[in-house]
Amino acid sequence: MARYGYFPGDEFKVSVSTTFDRRQFGELELLGTLMRYKETQKDFWDRIGVGGSVTTAAVLWNDMLFFGACDKNFYCLDLDGKERWRFRTNGVILGKAVIHDGKVFFESSDYNVYALDAMTGKLVWRFSTSGPALGHILVHNGIVYANSFDKNVYALDENTGKEMWRIQTVGGQTGTMEKDGILYFGYVGGVFYVFDIQAKKVLWTFKTQKDACGWEPCFWGDNVYFGSFEGNFYALNRKTGELAWKFSAADAAFPATVSGDRVYFGSNDFNAYCLDAETGRLIWKLKTAGIVNYLLESGGRVYVGSYDNNIYSVDSVSGHEIWRFRTNGFVNYISVINGRVYFGSWDCHMYCLDAGTGKLIWKFKTSLGTPSPIEPPETGIIRSAEVVWRATEEEAEGKKAEERQFSDYADTKTEYAGIGMGNYTGKKKRGYV
Repeated sequence: MARYGYFPGDEFKVSVSTTFDRRQFGELELLGTLMRYKETQKDFWDRIGVGGSVTTAAVLWNDMLFFGACDKNFYCLDLDGKERWRFRTNGVILGKAVIHDGKVFFESSDYNVYALDAMTGKLVWRFSTSGPALGHILVHNGIVYANSFDKNVYALDENTGKEMWRIQTVGGQTGTMEKDGILYFGYVGGVFYVFDIQAKKVLWTFKTQKDACGWEPCFWGDNVYFGSFEGNFYALNRKTGELAWKFSAADAAFPATVSGDRVYFGSNDFNAYCLDAETGRLIWKLKTAGIVNYLLESGGRVYVGSYDNNIYSVDSVSGHEIWRFRTNGFVNYISVINGRVYFGSWDCHMYCLDAGTGKLIWKFKTSLGTPSPIEPPETGIIRSAEVVWRATEEEAEGKKAEERQFSDYADTKTEYAGIGMGNYTGKKKRGYV
């Protein structure tokens, strides 16, 4: 069985010039690329290419499930896992959608923000930014807040998609959160922003040493919480921006969730953490065998997605594991709705589990069976290969025809081994579309 997580002790020294099976080589390249991002403290979410992987959180509305995928499609499923409709964009979809007033809003790396009719999947409007739109949508008081790597946060009219105003930032943004008429966000450039919607001005900012993981921050009492790529997890007074406390993980600290007086977050150091929300004191931590990018508390349990290919259910008080479920790819965003756990995996599936037992209820496969490639960071580590992909026996001719629609991403000779994005270069911003 192929393995798309990576584990302590794995080595990734590769230099080849040969013929690989497409699926086998993709695994090898992915493992090495992830390790290189970990070593360089860089984020890889803006470097993900076309494939069947699912990184977004599922959203439930009117007994329908909505999510986007790296095959460029946005999906609507029934609660039994059967597809109702799909909408095709021109780029990978990485961020969480929002449903409001019968419309579903989401972003795509094709530089666009989309609004669809949630029942039919028909396009209502589309707004074009000047950079990849990779993040989570926020809808508040008739305004859609959309993020882009063109260094802007856009305020759009919910019904028409017309731009009302924008916030210029120092770097790309991937998520915004609202509380009491104030926006909170921060990512590339290491600046966390607090913005007054009515006054349309920045109230305060907080500078981190490396990129801020402010997609999406969470709140408890007077504090706002977020992580950063230097490894610090911050609690700031949300009115003044003063530091309440910080907790240092061994590697990048990712966005958190709060329940009661506890705050939970994951880290690049393979741990899920539970802290006292008031003091920052460590209560427990769960060690996995991969990066923990996201976790969620619900009903007295914490659900942890890990790049060791597992999703864990642990007791929120003690941190003791209750069950785990293994996929064939790493796990990111999780949704827990009406006693079911929904999550996507890098193995090209959306999963539905029983929240109590972890038993599989159904899984849905996206249109592409090949996991998404990730462009390696620009480092001193040199790895090159000339790859000729071989079709696998399990890919039927119909599937091959569908994948050939993406031939502009599947040039057989690439600068990096196994990237599968022949038209992409590290300097070409529109390499996704």
